[in-house]
Amino acid sequence: MRARPTLHKLIFTVLLSSLLLGCESHSPLVQYKGQVMGTTWSASVVLPRGAEAARYQEPLQGVLDDINGKMSTYQEDSELSRFNQLKKAACLPVSNDTLTVAKTALNLSEQSQGAFDVTVGPLVNLWGFGPEARPIKRPSEEALEAARQHSGYQKLYIEGSQLCTRQVGLYVDLSAIAKGYAVDAAAQYLLEQGVEHFLIEVGGELYAHGKKPSGEHWRIGIERPVVGERNVFEKAIVELDNQGIATSGGYRNFYEVDGVRYSHTIDPRTGEPIRHHLASVTVMAPSAMLSDGWATALMVLGPQNGLKLAQELDFPVFMLIKHEGDFEPRYNAAFRAQFPALIKTAQKTPKELDQTDPVEAQP
Repeated sequence: MRARPTLHKLIFTVLLSSLLLGCESHSPLVQYKGQVMGTTWSASVVLPRGAEAARYQEPLQGVLDDINGKMSTYQEDSELSRFNQLKKAACLPVSNDTLTVAKTALNLSEQSQGAFDVTVGPLVNLWGFGPEARPIKRPSEEALEAARQHSGYQKLYIEGSQLCTRQVGLYVDLSAIAKGYAVDAAAQYLLEQGVEHFLIEVGGELYAHGKKPSGEHWRIGIERPVVGERNVFEKAIVELDNQGIATSGGYRNFYEVDGVRYSHTIDPRTGEPIRHHLASVTVMAPSAMLSDGWATALMVLGPQNGLKLAQELDFPVFMLIKHEGDFEPRYNAAFRAQFPALIKTAQKTPKELDQTDPVEAQP
C-alpha cells in the first residue's frame, strides 16, 4: 500500500488525554497500536467483562495486515499490484475486500463527477508528490497529456468477481480509501468479538463505536489548518456516535517553484494541483471508508462545488475556507442537526452552505 503521508489526509487531533482522564474508575480502557500501510494504527478499546488486555492486539494487526496484503502497491504479489502489472486490457479475479473498495471508489467517482479517482497516480507522480523526485519546473503539456492517457476511472470496471481495465498501463492506487476500509474491517472484527465500545484509527482515519468508560461519547478535535501548528480550531470538537471521521487538507504537503505554490492534491479532471481557498474538509459518515473518500472528493471540488455537493449528503460535513487571513467555517444541514450545541458555542458563527457564495481563488 502506498501510504499517503499524514500531511495529505488527516488534519485533526484525537483528544486522547480527555479520553483517558477519569476512565480508570470505570471499565478498563486498553490501548493497542502497531504499523501498517506505511503508517501507524491505534485502538482504544473498553474491555468486555472478563476479557484479557492482550487479547485483541495480534488479531487486530492480522486484520489490518490482511487488507494491506490485498491492496498494497508496494507488495508485488498483492492483488492490486498484480492487476497493475497486467500486460493487456483484461480482468483479474480479486477478493471481496478489494472488490468492495473498488466498487465504492467507482461510485464516489461517479457521484463526484470525477473529483475522486483512484487512477490519478501517474499525475501525482508527475507533479512530484509520489516516490519520484519533485520536478524543478512545471511539467510540460506533453508530459501531462501522457499521464492523463494512463489515468481515468472510466477505464476501470468490475465484472462479476473480477477487477478489469480497458487500457494497458492503467495504474490503480486505492490508498485514498483503503485505510478507511481497513478501519472498518478492524471495527467489524471487534463487534464480532462482542466489543461494543472502541475508537480505532489507521493513518488518521477513525471510527468510533459506543462510548468511553465514563459514559461520554468519543471526542475528536478538528485542527486549525495552519502550517507548524497543532491546535483545535476555535471550539470545533465533535462527539462521534457510531461514525467514521476523516479530514483532508492541502496546507502541509506542498512545494513552491518560481514563487508558485503547488498542492499535493491533484484534480483528476484537469491533471493539475488544486488552486482554491478550501483549507480542510472533515467528513463524518456511517463508515470510515466513506469518510475517507468523501473528504478527498470534496477537497478536490473546492469551496463552491464542494459545498453544493456536501449539502446533498445525509452525513455531516465541516469545511474551513481561507478568507482574509483567517478561516471561515462552513457546514451542511446534517452537521447542523448533529452538532447544534457546537454551532451555538463556536467563537465564530459558521455560515449555512446556501447563505453565501464562497470566493474561489483565481487561476
